[in-house]
Amino acid sequence: MSNLILDSASTHMKKMPFNSIIKEITWIIYAKRQGATMTTGDEKIKILVIEDDPMVLNIVVNMLKHIGFYLLTATNGDDAIELFEKERPPIVLTDINLPGPSGIDILKHIKSISPVSQVIIFSGVGTTDDVIKALRMGASDYLVKPVNIGLLTHTINRCVERNELIKERIERKAILEREVRERTVWLRQTFYE
Repeated sequence: MSNLILDSASTHMKKMPFNSIIKEITWIIYAKRQGATMTTGDEKIKILVIEDDPMVLNIVVNMLKHIGFYLLTATNGDDAIELFEKERPPIVLTDINLPGPSGIDILKHIKSISPVSQVIIFSGVGTTDDVIKALRMGASDYLVKPVNIGLLTHTINRCVERNELIKERIERKAILEREVRERTVWLRQTFYE
């Protein structure tokens, strides 16, 4: 399985031209100033990034890691599905064109087993039909490569907020259902006994 969690960007940055390093650092500072949400409680938010181009994968992973997210990576659809099923990250960022199952196939699979998961599709060659299809299937957003880190951070923040709202609704619904059951039992006991 291609599961890469980068511990340090220093090796990657040594290979980058100086202008690229400055640009990457500027994006990270911008994202932090935009108030990127990195944790829920005491845990870092897990994001699964699926990209078959190692250079794009490293750039996205480095930027998001420096913001403070916990990142999981896969370079093909099969590894991505296996990793998602094992880790269940609340947010998935996937390229649309991948070896094995495509980003659309991954979206369909994730939504079938975890409807509350937020899936962001990104692509450099997507068509309008791809965008419409992805959004209709439940994608949280569709971004075009090269991905602007400010827009990506904003999109991830929206996904985190949406995920938290969904969890709150599920918890409230469970509380209400429990109260209805308890009151139903009380009413039956009161009126039928």
